[in-house]
Amino acid sequence: DPVLISEEFVDRFCDYYLSVLDHLIHKTDSPINTSEVMPEEERQQILVDFNNNTSPYEGELLMHQLFERAVATYPQHIAIDYKGDKLTYQELNQRANQLAHSLKENGVGNGDMIGLIISRKLEMIISMLAIHKAGGAYVPLEPNLPSTRISHILENLSVETVVSDSSLTAKVAEVITDQLATVYFTDVSELSDKPAQFDQLKVVTGAEMTSQALNNPECTATSDQLAYIIFTSGSTGTPKGVMVKHKPVINIVEWVNKTFAVSPTDKLLFITSMGFDLSVYDVFGTLATGAAIRLMDYEEMSNPKHMLDVIIDEQITIWDSAPAAIQVLVPLFEHIEAKRAQSALRLIMLSGDWIPVAMPDQLRATFDGVEVLSLGGATEATIWSNYYRIGTVDEQWKSIPYGKPIQNSNYYILDQDLAVCPVGVPGDLYIGGECLSSGYVNDEQLTASKFIDNPHNPGEIIYKTGDMSRWFPDGNMEFLGRKDGQVKIRGFRIETGEIETILSKHEQVRGAIVIPHANARGEKYLCAYLVPLEEGTDLDTEKVAAFLAEYVPEYMVPDFFVTIPEIPLTPNGKVNRKMLKEPEMTTAAEYVEPDNHVEATLVTLWLDVLAKNDPVSTTSDFFEIGGHSLNVTVLISMIQKKFDVEVSIRDIFMHTTIKAQAELLTAMAPHLLSAGSEAEERENLVI
Repeated sequence: DPVLISEEFVDRFCDYYLSVLDHLIHKTDSPINTSEVMPEEERQQILVDFNNNTSPYEGELLMHQLFERAVATYPQHIAIDYKGDKLTYQELNQRANQLAHSLKENGVGNGDMIGLIISRKLEMIISMLAIHKAGGAYVPLEPNLPSTRISHILENLSVETVVSDSSLTAKVAEVITDQLATVYFTDVSELSDKPAQFDQLKVVTGAEMTSQALNNPECTATSDQLAYIIFTSGSTGTPKGVMVKHKPVINIVEWVNKTFAVSPTDKLLFITSMGFDLSVYDVFGTLATGAAIRLMDYEEMSNPKHMLDVIIDEQITIWDSAPAAIQVLVPLFEHIEAKRAQSALRLIMLSGDWIPVAMPDQLRATFDGVEVLSLGGATEATIWSNYYRIGTVDEQWKSIPYGKPIQNSNYYILDQDLAVCPVGVPGDLYIGGECLSSGYVNDEQLTASKFIDNPHNPGEIIYKTGDMSRWFPDGNMEFLGRKDGQVKIRGFRIETGEIETILSKHEQVRGAIVIPHANARGEKYLCAYLVPLEEGTDLDTEKVAAFLAEYVPEYMVPDFFVTIPEIPLTPNGKVNRKMLKEPEMTTAAEYVEPDNHVEATLVTLWLDVLAKNDPVSTTSDFFEIGGHSLNVTVLISMIQKKFDVEVSIRDIFMHTTIKAQAELLTAMAPHLLSAGSEAEERENLVI
């Protein structure tokens, strides 16, 4: 088929075949795996031409200095808008300076790691800037993480200072370690009801901030100093912290802002977690330009209709997220026809997971003139290190192309012997260049195994991503997935080995295997297969799930737990994953059919959201048959679209069956039942 296999592709592989034949004939005394398949010209193209992106950038600057330069130019521009509570660049700088002076007075110096356990409000961004101004590196720790996970990280890093806010005093009290000496609560003048755990600590509140100087603190740090540590899932059962310096962040920030002309007229919708490295660009990249950040908290983000209204009504120009985050808005797109012309959205940046092939066209059809950008890389390669500007989507594509390296980043696709893979041949993906992080904190062995010497460019370090990829002839790459147990769920990077390790520590579990599956829409979910400690016993999977939730974030808790008698093995002793079938997404409850029009409509919505074909009982629990926090927001979108009734994420969590949701909707809008009856009567008349 000439559409699937080009003439150029055939010519290349004929050349490779002839090269191997030549080796067999003329070099009979050397191993076949030493033959050079590629001509030197192609080798030069792959190693040099495809990575020809060297560009100067201000690598001596620190991240907060880009912001300080913008303050000098745009002091009265709005820097942050948090639900109408706004700070100008000058006000934000002064607030950050006061906190930075206090941090320095209390001993924070260059390179010190500061725990950031803080809510999504103005103080979060103030604190990120202040920690850098004081010379420190911030360690983002989302308040919704299990306390055991937070305290482990603080202890592992010997963190002495934590910055938080007054709504999280109980959380901070739970995670105090022996090394912790100082806790900041910058949003209040006085801390009421101070927990007893704080008696041995120095507690600093906003009262001290007001007496601090407003000027920029003296900066003696350099761009080769640690800027932040972001923790990701680790295969050994403990999270691994990726250390990133200022310099590679400056490289990516300058590239994005230059390439996509980010300017003082832009406004970015900030919805990513501060523990997800997209947030680094959202804060420091946006504030480098004089543009505004529209900060959303989790309550706002739980309402898709509200998010869409904010995008249009507040003239958002830039969206940055994993694909799953914007997917929840898609069901509402057809209802914004009247407002479409008012949209200012011009750039949608998607990264962190597969982009549905149909999504770019959906977005362009909804937001006139918007550019959809695919970005990729790894936390270990500083936010993003490759990109693809999505134009016309070829109907033959199985996935959106991975794209090309950004400036000062190098990509290599190598085989198991670290030889260069020819164009079109799958191999292991490695990243090098100015974008690399500094490895993993307090784990030299893991760092050495992942950051290796480049055999094709002596002196360069390259990072082994664990991804599979291949080159297209035009220098773009195709992403082919993972080789190991890592998986992306809703944009979050998860090592299934970490979950398995923790599950195996449960007193009733002898063995555990965690496998990703996909529903009919291609959405991934996790299933844990558990072997009971005592043969023939039934595990209380709810208790096992609760045990796991004490150690890992919500997105790492599998959607299903299945008890199996033993872990199936292949003849060579490996786990036979093919024998571990997908879980049946049904409950043992007796099927109960809908009683009215509202319940029947909800059944249809549930089937769509959960990508199910089998009947759903009106008494089934949403979360027991495949529901999770992300498709809750999709369900909310559909309910608002179908019934014109606004419900919250809390409403769904409190009403988990179709019957309960129908009762909620009819209580909020009694006309729904009568409207349904009238529709049924009209249908009967037609019949």
